[in-house]
Amino acid sequence: CPSGWLSIWLACLLGVSYLLTQSVSVPPSRFLRLLLNGTYDYVRHKILYVFLDHFPDGGRQDGWIADDYLRTYLTRDGMARVTGSRPDDVFVINDADEIPAREGLLFLKLFDGWTEPFAIHMRKSLYGFFWKQLGSLEVVSGCTVGMLRDVYDADGIRLRRREYYTMPGFRKYENDTGHILVQWAVGSPFHFAGWHCSWCFSPEGIHFKLISAQNGDFPRWGDYEDKRDLNYIRDLIRTGGWFDGSVQEYPPSDPKEHMYAPKYMLENYEKYLYLLENPYVKHEKMIDG
Repeated sequence: CPSGWLSIWLACLLGVSYLLTQSVSVPPSRFLRLLLNGTYDYVRHKILYVFLDHFPDGGRQDGWIADDYLRTYLTRDGMARVTGSRPDDVFVINDADEIPAREGLLFLKLFDGWTEPFAIHMRKSLYGFFWKQLGSLEVVSGCTVGMLRDVYDADGIRLRRREYYTMPGFRKYENDTGHILVQWAVGSPFHFAGWHCSWCFSPEGIHFKLISAQNGDFPRWGDYEDKRDLNYIRDLIRTGGWFDGSVQEYPPSDPKEHMYAPKYMLENYEKYLYLLENPYVKHEKMIDG
């Protein structure tokens, strides 16, 4: 993801240890340069850098194979390098555009007795927190390190797929731990426990995402020259429209509402104004006035 969103993600989850994957398809200098030049020194001791230097079999032809493999490699290679972990430690895997609320993770860390795996109900938005989408996104995000190892065979993509009850180690893990595995969720569709902000970048960041789409996420809007035009992208942000010409129905939203955006962003409002308020609607009102 563009470095600006990564910085938001890291700042929102201070105190969490991170496994961050960079694939061979992205120039290694991009993230690694920021890691080495001091940009992330405030949290560097919490970061384990995992460089994926190869494509899986079939990954160049089918982007979904490559996409899934990112999570497999991240957890297997990354967790193998983590020392001192305990079976009851909390493991969470999220995409860059998914930010779990710190308070929810703290609950999972401090309290015992919750079942696993767990999902997180996230507030959905598009282009910025100002285009709030209906409902919530329930993302299966975590379990204990013990379940990750013994049920999912240390494969993060298996956790994301919700298929724990088909895993060979499922019953044995229940018997060994004395815990019945039942999926549950932190939060609800009305009480969010995180944020999913899709395509939440500047127009230049959206352009970068368009041309970086994996070979499988069709339609690949970045293949169309007119969809890559920055003025076209700015208009999508202004209207909340989609690349196919459609426009969703959005419920009203207000920066003062509960769980509008991560606390860190609200505390740095001017810095993240382009994600907290629609910059093109404001500009349009100024012209009309």
